[in-house]
Amino acid sequence: MQIILHFTSGVNAYIQTFKHLDIQLPKRCPCCGGTKLYKWGKYYRFLVDEEREHCIPIQRFRCAKCCKSGSCLPDFCLSNIQYSTNFVMKLLEYILLYGKVYQQELRTRIRFFKRRFFQNMNAFISFLRELGSIRLPNTPKEKAIKVFGRLSSLHREKRLLTSFFHQTSKHFMAK
Repeated sequence: MQIILHFTSGVNAYIQTFKHLDIQLPKRCPCCGGTKLYKWGKYYRFLVDEEREHCIPIQRFRCAKCCKSGSCLPDFCLSNIQYSTNFVMKLLEYILLYGKVYQQELRTRIRFFKRRFFQNMNAFISFLRELGSIRLPNTPKEKAIKVFGRLSSLHREKRLLTSFFHQTSKHFMAK
């Protein structure tokens, strides 16, 4: 299980200060509700953003009651996806707003994220409706552009991943 934690610093600052970060573990175990959680090591994962690839440390935790472990994922990472949130949002913006892709190496990635975005469209719409009223157009493309616009404004405010996770118990762009 993974939980999303908000970090104000970027990827490079997170990597440099990870040893000194006081990562706050959740108050309750997401599985059993137990209150005794403790740090359980770390692991490394790759993160690809617009600039380069990173190998970042992720804090793990374990519940003393049910003995299940989990990890504290920073909000610039997506669960089970190597690409950063910023990179995915830029790819989605590019394909939804501008259409065709001319760079061959980006085509398969963009197709994957476009398909995943449309698979999660109902979850995004219900999430946005719980935040406030949203009027959607009838055509699928216009609806996708409107939903993406609202999601990207939440992303700019640094609230998208954490609020989506807490409200739906689902990771953003998860299958």
